[in-house]
Amino acid sequence: MTTITLRPLTVADLPAVIAVEAELFPEPWSWRMYEEELTELPGRHYVCAMVGEHFAGWAGCSVQVGEGHVMTIGTLVPFRRQGVAQALLEDLITAATDLGASRLILEVAASNTAAQALYRKSHFAPVGLRRGYYAHGGDALVMMRALEATP
Repeated sequence: MTTITLRPLTVADLPAVIAVEAELFPEPWSWRMYEEELTELPGRHYVCAMVGEHFAGWAGCSVQVGEGHVMTIGTLVPFRRQGVAQALLEDLITAATDLGASRLILEVAASNTAAQALYRKSHFAPVGLRRGYYAHGGDALVMMRALEATP
């Protein structure tokens, strides 16, 4: 079984993120966007996954006015199907709950059935469709999960 460790994502990790951002996402974020998320905006939680000494993936969420939003989840291709994305998503769910969110929402490409399966496994359900959401014209499925408050 793969041993996955999670730690906070930092600006020092951005070279690893930016190196694969464009191959993982059709609309890659820039260095500046990540830097702003990590250092300037309140209510953010970003984490990276390590498999041994290898950077395997990252994820982030925001919480504003009691609602959490999954901003990104990326898993490097060599580490797919090893539980990395699941571990990252579980961390975001916990963080959003701890930050006071009562629900967590996300957009996922309507064509990305693998990611949708991951989200369904973690009790996210479809709640809408954003037509033409992506700049390349693709639709996004909106999914949501209710969160339970921590005592």
